[in-house]
Amino acid sequence: MPREIPLRLCSASILSLWTVVLWSVQVCAQLSPQPSSILFRLQDIPRIPFPPPGNAAQSIQVSPDIARTSTTRVVLDQGAIRGKLVETPSQRGLIAFLGIPYAAPPVASMRFKPPLAHLGWSSVWDATDWREVCPQLDYRGRPIGSEDCLFLNVFTPGIKKGNTFPVVVFVHGGNFDSGSGNLFGPQALVDQNLVVVTLNYRLGMLGFASTEDDALPGNLGLRDQLLALQWVRDNIAVFGGQPDRVTLQGQGSGAVCVLLHVVSPQSKGLFHRAMVQSGTPLSEGSLHMSVREATQSAALSLGCSSVISSHDVRDCLYNIPVHELLRTQQEGKILGDYPLKFTPRIDPDSHEPMLPTSPTALLASGNFAKVPIIIGYNRDETAVLYPELLALLRSELGDDQDYVRNILLPKFFRTALNIRDFSKETLDDVYENYFSGTNYKDHDGIIQAFVNMSTSALFVVPILETVVLLARSSPSTFVYSFSYRGDISMLDSKLGQSASRRVNLGPAHGDELLYLFQVIGSGLRPSTNLVDEMVSRRMIKMWSDFSRVGAPVPSPDREYLPWSPSSPSNITIYQLGRSLRPHFIEPQEADTVALWRSVLPQMTDNTKQVEQVALSGHTSVDPVYRTLAYSMLTVALALLVAVTVLLAILYRQTRSNSFMCGGATPETNSRSSPDNTYDIY
Repeated sequence: MPREIPLRLCSASILSLWTVVLWSVQVCAQLSPQPSSILFRLQDIPRIPFPPPGNAAQSIQVSPDIARTSTTRVVLDQGAIRGKLVETPSQRGLIAFLGIPYAAPPVASMRFKPPLAHLGWSSVWDATDWREVCPQLDYRGRPIGSEDCLFLNVFTPGIKKGNTFPVVVFVHGGNFDSGSGNLFGPQALVDQNLVVVTLNYRLGMLGFASTEDDALPGNLGLRDQLLALQWVRDNIAVFGGQPDRVTLQGQGSGAVCVLLHVVSPQSKGLFHRAMVQSGTPLSEGSLHMSVREATQSAALSLGCSSVISSHDVRDCLYNIPVHELLRTQQEGKILGDYPLKFTPRIDPDSHEPMLPTSPTALLASGNFAKVPIIIGYNRDETAVLYPELLALLRSELGDDQDYVRNILLPKFFRTALNIRDFSKETLDDVYENYFSGTNYKDHDGIIQAFVNMSTSALFVVPILETVVLLARSSPSTFVYSFSYRGDISMLDSKLGQSASRRVNLGPAHGDELLYLFQVIGSGLRPSTNLVDEMVSRRMIKMWSDFSRVGAPVPSPDREYLPWSPSSPSNITIYQLGRSLRPHFIEPQEADTVALWRSVLPQMTDNTKQVEQVALSGHTSVDPVYRTLAYSMLTVALALLVAVTVLLAILYRQTRSNSFMCGGATPETNSRSSPDNTYDIY
């Protein structure tokens, strides 16, 4: 082979490698922070590392067959319990104890009474199957459940001396009138060496009706949760759990409850971290300010016409069949589950109040449990209202070009936001912000604008306001935005999977749960999508690491990097999604936040207390893409060095051979033979 061929190959290789290097540098530059006018900084990769304390981030090393060699029988002070072995994704298995009673049945004279601890049982309690859910209506509007429903479920990797695990207690959502701990299978979380507890609590009128005095004090659902947390503190060690490492996790109205426990003086010391998914008591309607009115109205609707005092109301409601209570609490609902009528309340009049004053005041004063917190929202939370919105538009819109401004928006304000006193100027401002570019005949366009508006009003802005209040006193507040819409969605249970896929909306309320739990629900099917599995794997890893150490731990393989905590003046939002190229996250505009601060009563009350969030921005990039770019840059530079060394050796050999053949220099050869060019330097 002629000497010039290797040199030409080397030249071409170097040019190609330089191209790769320059491309990699350009990509890495795009991964760096860019200035912008974004109100809140959203990012996949935070710049400030947050190292976990000590060696706590290390995974707990346990025998892979611990579940299969563990006992399925434990003994509590209440009595003996028998559980069962359940398979997990890793095939390691777990031990499940289903339907453990943590409270005496709240039936007969105990209806509308605070819960009492269960006294126990004499024979072995069979905990191998689910127990009843609390009374509610199913998706077809049929009554299900039993008032004897205060059970919890414990899932453990195994029970062996010397092996103990952090604990996660999950509080389900459902707008305070539906749901159950039985719906959420935590197999994947237990595979991460966690003990997981799910629970039932009283819902609707049975859980939150109140006359705002000692007759019906209310907040019974919250007190059920409180008793369950006390049960966990006293008993979880028997199941291999660590009572001093308990994470309280909730979604939707369950997330509202978690934050209420964070601020409640009754719950302090019962948990040590919190995970708050898509809910906050600062959202309008989460705490109904007129539960008493709703209770009295329901009593009249149920035929309690002779009521005079609060005790008369209570005595009448004692005798109403549960299916009648369920029917009545649904009356007047216009937009999905809105308006919410039976919710937690501020109860300074109660004995040992759960909420002596408003959550806003407790947060602003710093008088709350300063535990590490993960808090966030999904991109299109209110997409779950799609069927109801479409039905409204089809039945009411017609040819009314002002329907949105004059009918839909006032309906939203009165039902979802529970605001009855609003001005025309307010409606005009909201309309111009969200609907000004929509065609009144474009149903999907109106729904998309409505989802953007209502997600901001009910979730994004109240949650970010909550973050500011939390971060003023707690340095470990981590914020996320879940933006991935995969092959599975909560909309599937409403529309069916094929119809749901045609809806051009992002992840809806509850969608993130599908990547953390095996959710049981009509119309929901397991995903076989590899990207769905990747997103699920990441979330489970981050959530379980937080449960162990109180901070999201960076991945050793740099698939995802540290997640910075937020401060009142610099909210860092970790983008939980999937992207194979750099992109900018659409900003939550400053004027939008200012708009809702002026409109929402709770936000208006906060304006003087809450500091303005700094203007900053950041490019959001998928961690896998970042890792790929930096890896390619490293490999390209290494190859460039190797080829350069090889070229230098070949060049020296060429010069030596040229001298031996007559003393010609490379320059002489270049002039005499135009095809032999060595001008690569």
